[in-house]
Amino acid sequence: ALSVSGILIAQQPLSLTDGVSRTLNERISHQMSAIQNEVTLRNRGEVITQYEGSQYFNPNFEDIEIKGFNLDFSQLRYNAYSDEMEFEKEGQIFNLTKVPELMIYFPITQYQFLKYPIKGGKVEGYLEVLVHDKEKYSLYKRNKKIITHGEFKNNANKANTKFSLVNDSDLYLIRYKEDKFYDFPTNEKQLSKIINNPEVLDFVNKNKLNLNNEKDKIKLVDLM
Repeated sequence: ALSVSGILIAQQPLSLTDGVSRTLNERISHQMSAIQNEVTLRNRGEVITQYEGSQYFNPNFEDIEIKGFNLDFSQLRYNAYSDEMEFEKEGQIFNLTKVPELMIYFPITQYQFLKYPIKGGKVEGYLEVLVHDKEKYSLYKRNKKIITHGEFKNNANKANTKFSLVNDSDLYLIRYKEDKFYDFPTNEKQLSKIINNPEVLDFVNKNKLNLNNEKDKIKLVDLM
């Protein structure tokens, strides 16, 4: 069996839409409840010590299963800002080593580490698995947190408005046989380019599926 280990959380570059290079520093803490308050955002020497929101959709560590691996921990949580799986050991926070195609089973969901397409290229990261079928079609969702802009006073060394961590827009991807990815279709014409099957299109129409609704997306890919 393979072994999965962790690495310490390190500085991570953050690039916002204005092109200014910023860095998020998250320090290891022995006080688990204080971790959120220890994130500082630095902008050309100016330090932001306050922000609203959370890096997590669920901040709690949950029991997990990773098949085929020996683990020296039993719980993880997903950091949706840094795109890291975190585990706690002896009062410190570690990041799970990233392994291509790794599947992580949480109590009510699962995540997989994949290389997937976005506008402008490909990235590697964790995607939530909504439907998984190695022989047919799978459905994935990206759960991501981003930072909104704060404002600085002229010549001030601190922000005068808070930065916020907010949910990024949803990204849904269909994957065919663990190979090609497609953006989730928003209409029948786009769907027919992925799977040209009259029965599937008929199913969409007869059941009045809303392709913008997550539950209907799952129904569709389950059928495909």
